[in-house]
Amino acid sequence: MVQASIYIIMELDDSMGAFNFMVRNSVPKGGENQGQRVAAATYLKNFTRQNIKGNGPKSKVSKELKDHLMRILLQVEPAVVKVLIEVFRIIVVAEFVEQNCWPELVPELRSAIWNSNLINNGTSCEWNTINALTVLQALIRPFQYFLNPKVAKEPVPPQLELIAKEILVSLLAVFHHLLEKALSTHGGTELEAEKILLIVCKCIYFTVRSHMPSALAPSLPSLCQNLTRLLDSLSFDHDVTSEDGQLLRLKAGKRILLIFCALVTRHRKYSDKPGMEIGFTPFFILLDSAIFPALVLNEKDISEWDEDAEEYIRKNLPSELEEISGWREDLFTARKSAINLLGVISMSKGPPTVISCNGSAASSKRKKGEKNKRDNQRSMGDLFVLPFLSKFPLPSDANASKASIINDYYGVLMAFGGLQDFLTEQQTGYITVLVRARVLPLYTMSVIPPYLVAAANWVLGELASCLPEDMSADIYSSLLKALAMPDNKDTSCHPVRVSAAGAIMELLEVVERGFAALAVMAKSWESFLPEDFEQIESSEKWASGQAAIGKALSALLQQTWLAPMHLGMPSPPAPPVPQQSIIEGIGAFVREAVLQYSSATWRACSCVHTLLHVPCYSTETEDVKQSLAIAFSQAAFSRFKQIQSKPCSLWKPLLLVISSCYLWYPDTLEAILEKDMNGGFTTWGSALAFACTGSFEPGLVAKSEIKLGVMTLAKVIERLLEQDNSVVGLLRDCFSSLMEASKRLKEAQDETEDEESNCETEDIDEEEDDTDYDDDSEDEEREETEEEFLERYAKAAIALDDDTIVEEGDVEDQEHDIELVYKSSKQT
Repeated sequence: MVQASIYIIMELDDSMGAFNFMVRNSVPKGGENQGQRVAAATYLKNFTRQNIKGNGPKSKVSKELKDHLMRILLQVEPAVVKVLIEVFRIIVVAEFVEQNCWPELVPELRSAIWNSNLINNGTSCEWNTINALTVLQALIRPFQYFLNPKVAKEPVPPQLELIAKEILVSLLAVFHHLLEKALSTHGGTELEAEKILLIVCKCIYFTVRSHMPSALAPSLPSLCQNLTRLLDSLSFDHDVTSEDGQLLRLKAGKRILLIFCALVTRHRKYSDKPGMEIGFTPFFILLDSAIFPALVLNEKDISEWDEDAEEYIRKNLPSELEEISGWREDLFTARKSAINLLGVISMSKGPPTVISCNGSAASSKRKKGEKNKRDNQRSMGDLFVLPFLSKFPLPSDANASKASIINDYYGVLMAFGGLQDFLTEQQTGYITVLVRARVLPLYTMSVIPPYLVAAANWVLGELASCLPEDMSADIYSSLLKALAMPDNKDTSCHPVRVSAAGAIMELLEVVERGFAALAVMAKSWESFLPEDFEQIESSEKWASGQAAIGKALSALLQQTWLAPMHLGMPSPPAPPVPQQSIIEGIGAFVREAVLQYSSATWRACSCVHTLLHVPCYSTETEDVKQSLAIAFSQAAFSRFKQIQSKPCSLWKPLLLVISSCYLWYPDTLEAILEKDMNGGFTTWGSALAFACTGSFEPGLVAKSEIKLGVMTLAKVIERLLEQDNSVVGLLRDCFSSLMEASKRLKEAQDETEDEESNCETEDIDEEEDDTDYDDDSEDEEREETEEEFLERYAKAAIALDDDTIVEEGDVEDQEHDIELVYKSSKQT
């Protein structure tokens, strides 16, 4: 049957006729085996993707065919529904979401849900409840913000309002009934009921993640109470399988946390109530019964630590060593959802408070004319999160044998890692007290629980950006102690050492300290070389740790050799030259980056100047430097040729890269440019001369850019004077640009001298200003509001639609300072 269907489709000229044939004949409820039905559904899905596009006349699907597809979806088995739901989604987006057609869809789906087998409880019901709710989920999912990016403040789509009014609100009663039934089973689960609870939670999330339908808003208090009760029923102490209702309950819990995140971040006027309520539920109940239980150490964590340490690290202690930016989407767990929600809640503002006459803080409405709203509004992190976490005792030698204390404090440390944004806004002393009182004492225990130490290492890495400098010695000492922690008889400490290495990498700021730490890391790791290196598992773990140290070294080199050097920081030593030195390896990467998209080109070009001018190349390594100059100039000129027809901001970094290379090796560069393109040297010289004038936008802005342009033009003129009269035009352009650029350079140097001479006076003025600080001064550096952000992006969307080019590498976002330590090369 499937082969016959494919053959007939290939013979049909009308694509919709082919679609009609497939819907009618490919996926009947009975007949062929499930494998054939899934294959036919898959072919139909692929066929739909190719032919249902946009709003062309051939993309229309007849009402008869849509009705037939709906009937199939409401009846077939889950394996077929999983494939066919994609067909439904494609048609919904094309007709219902984008064009607001298919008016009968919502009422017919509502009828199907209420007349389905698990809701109507009738023996003759032909519609499957799970299937019908799966269709509802697919119907709601496409509605999200920026469906129309040209509108600054998008209203709730009328289709979503209709779905909420006709289906979702009435479905909440079913949700409540099933929840009561599920909670009354006391530990047992009914698979179909759990599936319905999960799908309804998904439908609610997809509804509120971007919009708040007016019909749903009044039901939020009772809904949040039900969601909290469901969270309260979660258990993390038992193993679950893919067929277990407990797994569905955990997935529903994860989705509920996302719902609360959406309510707090997107719908503050509904969820940001004064005092003790978040999302219309008592905050401490939410924190105690839902969020914190997802953070504590459980049996599954311990089992994974012992059986697959690498997976444990990836899920619970991610760092840059694991090539994870934050948390990867495929590692999105209930614990991570809880951490995200806790971080969002901690940043929320609590009720305004004033100091009463007896000195106590009291909630109040803000009176008209009050200054500085921030002063009378404490954050929820300060009001509730940290006080809640403080009730859990710090593990010590006296209580370390109590598993409950260890497990709970693991959750406390996980919570600390999620409070990075909140802690960054606090004063230095606040963070110092927290870390010294609640984290560092763990490292002083005589018998240190490895699970806690690994979590503490991760916390220090997460908080690296806000840790005060005066704590560096204590923190490094603690991390190095963790890095040297040996395995004990029953438990591997591999995650402890890896998390310590990751935290140290986050904290590296000074070259000498960084290399000292890496030396200790390497020495420590060498001591853990397995005795039986042939044993696969042991050798893989050791190799993984060795690779982590190598990545830390690479990160340190990039931070100190490629980033702009600060005053007082010594230049790195002359690099050695093995078959391919570190500098050459980095150079190869930078060369490729020059040829990529605009923002990558900008960053790569800034690295070129650093690589050429900052390292101290010895006589033996001069060939390395010349090979880099050749590779960089070839890449830059190749990229320049692609955009040379019209001046643009990307001209500047490319022309200046070639200039840096030219200053070192003028003979070599002239030969390369001419070989690459007939008249290539003249092409580059003319473009550089134009870029050094005031007519070029965005122009050379920084003093180092202007200086590089002046030096290069002077060298070009010097070379041109030695040639015949055929280059008189280029010579004239370069000389004129040199005069203009030299004048601008002199003005820039004078401005710098004036700034330095006035520096002391300005410092005094600033001190005087500090003494007369006015709270209203904060308004001068206000953040962009949500309305302003949306308005700005709406204008950008309109500009893109009007074919106005907006470069990804926006010149305003680029760093202009160039590392320029030029010395005369051997070439003249």
